[in-house]
Parts: sequence; structure tokens; C-alpha cells
Amino acid sequence: MNNINYQILYKLILNNFVAYLKIFFVLVFINIAYFFIKTPTYTSEVSFYATYNDMQEASLFSPLSSLMDSTGSLNFSISDYVKSDKILQELVEKEYIIDGEKENLVDFWGSDFINFYDLNPISFLLKINKHLNLNPSLSDFDKKTFFAKETLSGKIDFSENRITSIYNVSITVGKYPSLSKEIIENAYNSILNYVGQIENSKASEKIIFIKERLNQVSLELKEAENEKLVFLQNNKRPFSASLILKEQRIQRKISLHADVYLNLSNQLELAKISQKDNTSSIFILDKANLASEKDGRSLLINIIIIFLLSFVCYYLFIIYKNINQIISNKK
Repeated sequence: MNNINYQILYKLILNNFVAYLKIFFVLVFINIAYFFIKTPTYTSEVSFYATYNDMQEASLFSPLSSLMDSTGSLNFSISDYVKSDKILQELVEKEYIIDGEKENLVDFWGSDFINFYDLNPISFLLKINKHLNLNPSLSDFDKKTFFAKETLSGKIDFSENRITSIYNVSITVGKYPSLSKEIIENAYNSILNYVGQIENSKASEKIIFIKERLNQVSLELKEAENEKLVFLQNNKRPFSASLILKEQRIQRKISLHADVYLNLSNQLELAKISQKDNTSSIFILDKANLASEKDGRSLLINIIIIFLLSFVCYYLFIIYKNINQIISNKK
């Protein structure tokens, strides 16, 4: 039977505590040094929700059901747009106030890529790897633009709630809290423009479709009316049951086409109003604010975590080395 010798275990903990403290203080020193040396990061976030105007509701006669989901929200991916090359290109080309001067992100981040020598060995190796993988025929400007867009893409975070149609977009930037705010504001404006273009395009598609359907239904209505006219001319006294039934069938056809024509006419007017309506389907909840705090855990929290993890790991190692002394066999 194996028994734990708690007296030996206690002595091991006590005798090795000073050695543990040395390791702990070294780790704390490294953490403090890193805390003050590392470049601080700041995050700015914007929250908004998407709706769909009731006047833009798809009808049974329109193919626009593909534009909306079951909740009536716009059925296109804002998340795909946020990470698309279009918005990244747009954002890196805009000018921002950095260190009191206007500068675009192509020069700000791209120049760092061209001058890839770096004191950080990991960063240095990553830059060399990217240089080796890039198309050698690219100009320095194209390389800078590529790196700036890649850098920005890695700093963007996007989340969405498909039930409530609430979206959150955030940007995390090192050293410059005002830069993260400017970028996220431009990103939100770009999303607004994108949604507006989509809505306008879909409204135009709807108008074209309804007009085509109206022309078709108009011809079908005229054909039905002509059919009744010919019938009445040929049967001025349609008293037989078969003739009465035929006349009723023709009249139902006329009524059906007339109802469809009226419905489509109403749809066309609503679509025209929708096309002229400048009300966006995007409504902001929380505007981008200047980040007031650095990202990441506080120094105190880091020290507590270091203490707990180092204590557990160190003494697990001590116990493992002295397991035969701690556990004794008794018959």
C-alpha cells in the first residue's frame, strides 16, 4: 500500500522555497521589463445594426427575395466586405494624422516592410520570408501597399449577431490611439457607402424586373380582353351552358391578369420611392471613441498569474524528482 509522507513533502516545499522565489523574481523582472518596453496597443470599436425598409419588401412577383433573409435583413455579407481588398485598399490610401503630420498607411506601414531590417529577430525573419515570397516584378510601391493592407487586415476584428443583426467592428493599433479611432471611423463610412450602393443597385434591378413583368402581363391582359371581344362578337346570345362556362373562364383570366397588373403597378411605385429614399439600412449604436486605456492585462494581474503558474509548475517538478521519498510502501 502506498502512503504519502507529508512530513517529507512539507520539508521539500520549505527547503526549496528560496530557490522558487529566485525564479519567481526573475520572471517578474522579465515581465516588468517587457511591460514597459513593448509597444502599447489601443482598440477603437464601432457598433451598428442593419434593418430593411418596409417599402423594399420583396413581393411574390419579384426575385428580390434573394436580397433578404427570413428576418427582413439585408442578405449580403458585411463581414466579407470588412475583410475585402476593396475596403483595405480604400483605408490604406486615406491620410491620417500621425505624429502631427498627414500620412497614409501605405507609407506608414509599407515603409517598415521595405526597410525590413529589424532588431526583433522574429520580425526580421518574417519580413525576409515575405520578401522572398513576393512577386519580384512588383514595384516598391506595390510591395508597400500589399504589406500595408496585410497589416491592416490583421488588426481588424469583426463580429455579428445574426439574430439581432448587430455588428461590431474594431481596430487595434500600436502606439497611436487616435489612429485606431480614425481608421474605424473611415471603415464605418465605407460600410455605409457599400450598403447604399448595394441597396441602390438592388432597387434598380427590382424596377427593371417589374417593368419587364408589367409589359408581359399587359400583353396577356390585352390578349384575354381580345379573346372575350371575339367571343362576344361570335356569340351575341350565349345562353347555352357550355358558352356561359367559356365566357366565365375568359372573364376569370381577365380578372387575374388585371389583379396582377395592378399589384405590379403598386410594386413599381414603391420601388421608385425606395430608389429615391436616401435612408440607410445601417444605424449606428456606439460611435468610435478614443481609446482611454491600453489593451491587455494590468501589470498586477500578470504578476499574480506568474506567481500561480510558476508555483504550481516548480513544485510539481520538485515532487516528481523526489517522488520515491514522498511515497513510501507499507505492507
